[in-house]
Amino acid sequence: RVVHANVAGYDAPVPIGHIDEVSHTYAYYRTAFYGMLNEKQVVLGESTCSSLSPLSYAKPAHPGGKALLGMQSLTHLALERCADSRCAATTAGRLAEAHGFYQDEETPTGEAFAVGDPHDVWLFHVLPDSTGASAVWAAARLPPGHIAVIANMFTIRRLNLSDTANFLASRNIEAEAERAGWERGTPLDFTAVFSAGEYVA
Repeated sequence: RVVHANVAGYDAPVPIGHIDEVSHTYAYYRTAFYGMLNEKQVVLGESTCSSLSPLSYAKPAHPGGKALLGMQSLTHLALERCADSRCAATTAGRLAEAHGFYQDEETPTGEAFAVGDPHDVWLFHVLPDSTGASAVWAAARLPPGHIAVIANMFTIRRLNLSDTANFLASRNIEAEAERAGWERGTPLDFTAVFSAGEYVA
């Protein structure tokens, strides 16, 4: 699959990189920017969030940065490739980690989405890592009978990384949390470590 950027002065998008294709994809609806709903009843809603400097800004591969994927692309890829919400969160996270995550706006932000299917809802948070070439991400399954709101601020709190049925995270999350001031051996609270408070556009 080719990842494109719209470049001023060109009539068509310009390829900025490639990721591995998959054998089958699903049809999906999108808004002006973000993926919204696919044919397997996976539905997704995005929210921009603040994130902590110095892990807070990465330049895209075009022009001149190291990161290939923004949130718009991640939502499209998750809905194209996944028949359930856990897969959507995992796919977005692993692609961001492998190819780099950048903000769609030139501001120090992270991103979040809630993604649901007929059986489960997952919350997903992502921000650039300290290298500008990967990502820090986490996802948490919403317990049955609960609701959640993501209103321009990270909301995932304590991560129990041994409970893989309910929590997912990037391989680098503990190392990046230590860079941000977290003390190993204490509970890892994603919002406390990586959020810079409520996002203001």
